[in-house]
Amino acid sequence: MKGKLREEFLLKFWQKRGRAALYEHCDRVEYADKHFSYGEKLGRYTDMGRIYIKYGKPDEEIDLPATSDYPECVKWVYMNTGYEFIFIDKGGTGYFELAYSNVKEEQPFADYVRYINPLIWGR
Repeated sequence: MKGKLREEFLLKFWQKRGRAALYEHCDRVEYADKHFSYGEKLGRYTDMGRIYIKYGKPDEEIDLPATSDYPECVKWVYMNTGYEFIFIDKGGTGYFELAYSNVKEEQPFADYVRYINPLIWGR
């Protein structure tokens, strides 16, 4: 029965939003899987992929390389909403985790702020 309820929910969800929204969502999932996958983990299940799927392509992307004190840092900015997301590659492996967000619903689970290069804030 669970599968049927899920199917009905998804049908109603996408009927409300329309075909164009469904296609846009599918395109974002495909992009996330192609660009943010890590090892066996599909991009849609990574922090960067999830944010990309939910909010779309950022208007501005700032990348700071790793230093001896800080890991590589990527900042996404969405101009219309003022949303900002900062991701860090804490392990230096290419896997970026959400370290900061000014969106209440998108707070990281761990205290990653201490790993953010301070230079990213002014950019």
